[in-house]
Amino acid sequence: QVKEPLGELGPSTMGSAKKKAQLEEIEELWETVLEAAPLVKASVQTIQDVEGERIKKDIEEFAVKVREFRKDFTERKFFKFENGWDSSYTELDGALVEISGLSEELNKFKRLADIFEFPEVIVPITETINN
Repeated sequence: QVKEPLGELGPSTMGSAKKKAQLEEIEELWETVLEAAPLVKASVQTIQDVEGERIKKDIEEFAVKVREFRKDFTERKFFKFENGWDSSYTELDGALVEISGLSEELNKFKRLADIFEFPEVIVPITETINN
């Protein structure tokens, strides 16, 4: 990948032997990086797997939290006529803050699930919150 642009530039556009030496050094460094990439990937994989499992566990705990919130939410006073409109609005404002917090937490877990390549884990929670 590096050789092609270097060939196009050619020695006439380099301006000096110093620049040519720098470009050759960069090419050698690039080759070293390409050789090291599989080793680095293999060494990071175990750490990534462990962290991925921890994140899955956190997502499962969050799913339980969302299900419990939904169950409790349907039993709140503002769903009852006897509560009155004034206190219902106050309680609705509080519920909105709670739902916003859950949505922020959901977005954090969505990003992590995408990074660690298991977005399907978050889908049921998203559907619960959106419904």
